[in-house]
This record gives sequence, structure tokens and C-alpha cells, in this order.
Amino acid sequence: MRPSFLGIAAALNLLMPDVAAAQGSRQCGPHDPIVEGLQRDWNEVLIVRAVSDRSSGAIIELFASPGGTYTVLGTVGNVACVYDYGKKLLLEPCPGSKPLDKSI
Repeated sequence: MRPSFLGIAAALNLLMPDVAAAQGSRQCGPHDPIVEGLQRDWNEVLIVRAVSDRSSGAIIELFASPGGTYTVLGTVGNVACVYDYGKKLLLEPCPGSKPLDKSI
């Protein structure tokens, strides 16, 4: 069974604070250089992207590497903030979820 990321994306979308507040407590910066660093330094690639249909255009991205490292990145505009990272990622299907093809 393919894991559904709807639960992860929905929860993180609710938790995404205002960009200015996020910069105070999280590692934030321009999106592209952060992604390039994840690829170069950690061999992480994009696994899933969830894009909000709200006016904020918030984006939640999950990156992971074959070695098991992962990073959760939240972006509003061109400002990206690291919300979580680690060395072991366990993907679990959400109860009652169905696999997603494109959009809900």
C-alpha cells in the first residue's frame, strides 16, 4: 500500500506560522539554495510536494535520501524554512487514506 501524505501535508499546513515568525525560530532562507544544499550535502531528493490553494501559496516538501536522512521544508513566497530533519524516516499510511494521484 502506498502511503498517503494528505495527513502530513494537512497537519504541517495548519502548523505553518507567518514567515516572519518562522524565521525567528527556524532555519530559513531562499528556497533554491536550501534545496541545492539538501541535494549536495545530504543526497536528498524531493519525495512529495503539497501546495496550498490558499492565497499564501504555501508549499510543504518532503526530501529524503537513500541513506535515510530526511528534511521537511515549508515555503511561502521564496522563503523556505526547515521544519524537521533527521536520520531515519518511517512512512506510514494514514488510517482510511487512499493513494493520491495528483490533487484532491
